[in-house]
Amino acid sequence: MPQSTNQILKYTVTTIPVGIFVYFIFRFHKDFYLISDISTSQFIQLLFLSLLTITLNGSKLNQIIKSFGIDIRMKEWFGLSSITLTLNSVLFKAGSLVTSNYLKRKHGFHYMSYVGALGADQLIALLISTLVGLCASVYLAVQMGRDLDLLIGGLVLVCAALIFLLNWKFTFTGKKENFFKALNRAVEALKNIVRDRRLFVIICAHALGMILLTAIRFYIVCRVLHYDISLIQCFLFTTVMIFVRAFPLIQSDLGTRELALGLLAEFLGSGLQSGMMAAFVDRLVVLFWCLITAALFRNTLIDREDSLKT
Repeated sequence: MPQSTNQILKYTVTTIPVGIFVYFIFRFHKDFYLISDISTSQFIQLLFLSLLTITLNGSKLNQIIKSFGIDIRMKEWFGLSSITLTLNSVLFKAGSLVTSNYLKRKHGFHYMSYVGALGADQLIALLISTLVGLCASVYLAVQMGRDLDLLIGGLVLVCAALIFLLNWKFTFTGKKENFFKALNRAVEALKNIVRDRRLFVIICAHALGMILLTAIRFYIVCRVLHYDISLIQCFLFTTVMIFVRAFPLIQSDLGTRELALGLLAEFLGSGLQSGMMAAFVDRLVVLFWCLITAALFRNTLIDREDSLKT
C-alpha cells in the first residue's frame, strides 16, 4: 500500500472514533458531575495506583535495558516512564519514541534493539492480558450465566497465535540490505528476551502487575461514578485496553479505547455510557498524575543530558 494511502487510512481510522467519542461525551456529560462525589480515600487510592503504575512501567523498562548491559538511574527510568505514559495516551507510541531517542543519545542503545525489546514486551503483555481476559470470561460465563462462548473462543485463538509468534523463528532478507539488517536486529532483540527465562518471567510479572493495577483503578473509577461494574469485569476491560493500545493502524487510542470499552460494557449488560465514561475518567486520572510526575522529572533528564555534553 502506498505511504500516502496508508497515512490517509490511519488518519481516517483515528478520526472517526474520536468524532463518535466526542459526540457521546457531550451526550453523557452530566456524569462528569459525579466526580465531585469522590471521597478522600478514593482520591488517595487513585493517586497511589497511578504512581504504582508509573513505577512498575519504569521498573520494567529498567530490567529490559539492563539485559542489554546498560544501567540507568532510578530518576531516569521513573521520569522516562512518566513521559512515555503521558505521550502514549495522546499519540500512538509517541512516548516510546521519545524514550528510544533518549536512550540512543545518552546510552548508545540502538533504536532497532529498542524496537525488538518493545515488540517482545508488547507480545508478552498481550499474551498475559489474553490469559487474564480468558479467565475472567470463563468466570463470568460459569458463575453469572453469561453467554460468552464467542468471546472465549476468540481469546483462545488469540492466545494460540501469540504463543506461536513468540516461538516463531524467522529472519528477514531482501535487496535493501541496511533496512533488513536493522529489522533483523529488532527480531534478534525480541528472540533474546524470549530466550532469557529470567527476563521473560520478570516481564510477565510486570505485565501481570500492570493488569492488576489497571483493573483495580478502573474498578475504583466505576465506584466513583456509581457504575455497577464488578472487579471481574474490570479485568476483561483491561484486556481490551491493552489490545486497543497495541493496534498500530490508529494514530491515537483516544476515543477508540472509550468506544471499545463502551461496546464491551453494553455487551456485558452494564451499558454503553458506563463503559465509555469510566474509560475516559480513568484516562484523565492517569494522564493527570503522569503529567505532574513528568514535569517534576523533566529537569532530571535535561540535567543528565547537559552533564554528559560537558
